[in-house]
Amino acid sequence: APPVFSYSGSDNVAEARMLFPAPRKFDEGGAAAFGYDHDVIFPLRVTARDATRPVTLHVNLVYAACEKICIPVRAEAQLPLPQTPPSGPFEDALAAFEAQVPVKQALGADAALTITGVHALEGDLAAGNGHFSVVGRLAGKPGRLDLFAEGPEGWYLEAGPVQAAPDGTFVALVTIAAMPKGSDVAATLFTFTLVAGDQAIEVETRLDAKTATP
Repeated sequence: APPVFSYSGSDNVAEARMLFPAPRKFDEGGAAAFGYDHDVIFPLRVTARDATRPVTLHVNLVYAACEKICIPVRAEAQLPLPQTPPSGPFEDALAAFEAQVPVKQALGADAALTITGVHALEGDLAAGNGHFSVVGRLAGKPGRLDLFAEGPEGWYLEAGPVQAAPDGTFVALVTIAAMPKGSDVAATLFTFTLVAGDQAIEVETRLDAKTATP
């Protein structure tokens, strides 16, 4: 699961939005995991309730630190924020990680990298092998392709390897490993993040959604 940030206890904060640079997929004790195997900066955009007053940000963070096993870690910090962001030694690093944040995209967008459809559910949900396919297209040779699939709280999705064809199309199988009891799969909004080399996109859609074939 991605890191979870909470800002309760902050003062004069209307909104705090964390941006996540594109993760990578790696093996964690024989299971697929995703995250970061290097230093990472999460850009944070904060909006004040009253722009004339000081802002104090209180952050609670829960994340997993992994090597052979994953260990949950909690952290807490409080920071007064200046009304005018100062320049500093981290500006270039912040800009570099912000450039790695996946671009939000509509299903079937006219782009070099795009997701064109999410096929209807197959398999047996009760047996834990309900699955569906995510399809798309890409231009050129992107190198490594990784797909990450997320649902609302209580859902656990496992995205398999992305299989690319010579014509630039690709497909990946996503398994629904767990879901809240009584959930309506067809009505659920899923988030798919596709990473191809130094490109990354994010698409929100439901199952059995696709664009028209040109």
